[in-house]
Amino acid sequence: MDFRDPKIQIRAIFVMVLVLIFYVWGRNILVRNISEIRNKNDQQEVLNKQLVAFQAKKQTIEGLRKESEAREKEYRSLEMLLPEERQIPLFLTQMHNAAQVTKTEIAQITPMGSKQVNFYYVDDFNVEVVGSYHGFGEFLSNIANFPFIANVSHLSMTGLATEEQERKGNSIRVTFKLSTYYITGGQKLE
Repeated sequence: MDFRDPKIQIRAIFVMVLVLIFYVWGRNILVRNISEIRNKNDQQEVLNKQLVAFQAKKQTIEGLRKESEAREKEYRSLEMLLPEERQIPLFLTQMHNAAQVTKTEIAQITPMGSKQVNFYYVDDFNVEVVGSYHGFGEFLSNIANFPFIANVSHLSMTGLATEEQERKGNSIRVTFKLSTYYITGGQKLE
């Protein structure tokens, strides 16, 4: 290769001009674009983080929505079972009828007052009943069939003395807590 040959000199100058053009292009345009590419990559990372955070919130919101729907369904089913006012006269009538049918004697009913639990109210009564084992079993069966929800808890059963059993025909004294439930019109969800 002889550099004195004009054809080779033209080719060399052409190659140098091309290298210079690529150098200038790379220096001016590519460097500027590289900084833009880095900015775009940074923006993409920020957007990806925001997307992941949004998806996590979306799952949380969907979970809360499902839980809310389940709670509302539970509330609606309870709301249909609970009366809208205290049913004290009906309660006393039902207790009296249950005692007469089962030949048990209600010795005492003590109201313990109302208390609010979540969205409904509970009326508690301490009850003392005297009767036979079978009569008391029937009495509890009648309580279970009341037209409203009634719960029996804290049941205590004691046997009576022989003289009292012979005199009245009763064999046990039972004390328990009976709870009834209601919801007020102002407490209902719309």
